[in-house]
Amino acid sequence: MTQNAPTPPENKPENKPAVSQQAKDLVEQKMPNENDEVKAKMEELVDAMRKRAQSEIQNAGEQGYEAYMNAVRRAREELNQIGTFANEQRHSVEEAVSMLEDEAKQNWDSILKEMEEFGDRLSKAAEAAWNILTKKDADAD
Repeated sequence: MTQNAPTPPENKPENKPAVSQQAKDLVEQKMPNENDEVKAKMEELVDAMRKRAQSEIQNAGEQGYEAYMNAVRRAREELNQIGTFANEQRHSVEEAVSMLEDEAKQNWDSILKEMEEFGDRLSKAAEAAWNILTKKDADAD
């Protein structure tokens, strides 16, 4: 049986995370005179920062969406409450209008009755005045 000899460190495949081309281009543009090791570390750092920023943005987006949905739910609940309140108020207003209509009808009927009574009194007064006027004329003959 043959034992596998340990691979020397310089021959081991590195478990470096894949770095984006954007990070490589940025580091090359900003640090053209640095050695390859510094550039590689900077590329990893830039890429890690980019991934972290994307994660933060996605997380904020998810939280923003949840906050938006909660706000929509609250608004819907408030509208339902307002609708219920409006229906109750509409019912109260309808009752008040009905009472006002009944009262106005009663007042109108009362005014018409008083006008009729007044008209009857005027008629009687005119008839009495006529009788007095015509009676005097008849007595004078």
